Amino acid sequence: MREQLQNIKRVSSAKICMVVKADGYGFGDVLVCKKMYNLVDYFAVAKVSELMHLRKCGIYKPVIILSPLIKSEILDAITFSGEISVDSLSRLKETAAAAEELNKIAKIHVQIDTGMHRFGVCDAKEFVEILEYIKGNEFLNLSGVYSHYYSVDSSLIRKQKFKFVSFKHITKKLGFRPIFHISASGALPDITSHFDMVRPGIYCYEKCASLESEVIATKRLKKGEQLGYEHAYTRSEEHTS
Repeated sequence: MREQLQNIKRVSSAKICMVVKADGYGFGDVLVCKKMYNLVDYFAVAKVSELMHLRKCGIYKPVIILSPLIKSEILDAITFSGEISVDSLSRLKETAAAAEELNKIAKIHVQIDTGMHRFGVCDAKEFVEILEYIKGNEFLNLSGVYSHYYSVDSSLIRKQKFKFVSFKHITKKLGFRPIFHISASGALPDITSHFDMVRPGIYCYEKCASLESEVIATKRLKKGEQLGYEHAYTRSEEHTS
């Protein structure tokens, strides 16, 4: 893992946000965080419960929660100093209300939908409304603006990057200077996508594990016989031995 992170540092000046969701991809989130602590600027998780677990185990670096939160989760996210993904004006207002209730400042990363159509703000008008609302609320701080590539195809990356840059221009025009980040593992080779921060996930883990197994059964199928769920495999020829 350290080698992968050092590889990024050799070619890029961007901050590093290491993704440790799903128990650090099965390697143990706390163990991974402690080993990589001095090489990264941020960690990222998918759920509030993952944030809470890290905090209770002594991980105090900034942590982004990448999934938008339902109302009941926002209070815990703020209490445990998580940086919150916001994908709509309505969710931002819920976050502001929770922050005011706790008398704490909520750190926000506004998620932009540049083409995946899963979460995120699509419309520039709503994005401006979100920024103006943050500007007028003492309990909100804009820490980041981000998106996620849905393909590593170069033409699709260009299309998404163009939209992301247009939102970046809006952000700066309104006087904000947050961290801009869009590149996860798949887009790391594209240095122009690094912006202010990258979010390596599986890239950090792919050389750290191997899969070993043993054959426990064999089947002889005749030509035309099918195998597995939905009969996804069909024997195309007869056995010769």
